[in-house]
Amino acid sequence: MPVNLLSLVSQIMGPLHGILLFGSRVTGNVDEHSDIDVIALADDVPSLRRMKISTPYGVLDVHLHSAASLRKAWQEQRKRYISFYTHALATGEILLDVTGELRVLAEESRQTWPKQDIKPDWTVYRLALMAKLGDIRRSQATIDAQLLAVDTYQTILAVHCLQVVGWLASALLMRRWCSTASPVQSHRLDQAFADAIAGMSGALAREAEACLLDIGGPLSSQEALTWSGLAA
Repeated sequence: MPVNLLSLVSQIMGPLHGILLFGSRVTGNVDEHSDIDVIALADDVPSLRRMKISTPYGVLDVHLHSAASLRKAWQEQRKRYISFYTHALATGEILLDVTGELRVLAEESRQTWPKQDIKPDWTVYRLALMAKLGDIRRSQATIDAQLLAVDTYQTILAVHCLQVVGWLASALLMRRWCSTASPVQSHRLDQAFADAIAGMSGALAREAEACLLDIGGPLSSQEALTWSGLAA
């Protein structure tokens, strides 16, 4: 790219003590629609400020943080297995790092990227799959069958993704990860989803049942009450 990105970001954003470039400008998958994705660190930023700024070189998409707010956001995402900041820090290019915080977070991120070993509490996914299976079996006219198919597919995809890589991301990225790790299972799920969109939900229901059994099976009534806090 025929521009000094450190100079460009600094001129637009003012005084900064950290800049990390991530996304397509680092991976090289750049086209005419590609943004310039950066994490920028400044003082007196209590939480994320997201800005998109037009430049002659593309849209500058800035995630502005203080060092403390970035670490907090990174930690909160990791607790929920969300990969965004871990992926950005593990694979990005540090352009400026006055305090050293970006290097520390980048190293910590690389320790668990691309795969982390986790033992999630599957309760919320078990409940979600039970609800979706109930809706599929009822086939009520009031239920949007296509929306139900999308929700069911994405829930199964999230479970598979947590099992194979330990992270959650966009549906497109999770599908890519699962296709690489388990192509046969991924193809079968994709076909079941396509059938459900076309009005034939049997295969998707079987995928949901298998997924539910794989993470512990249906919750008992007492387990559901205990988890929701409604048990006596």
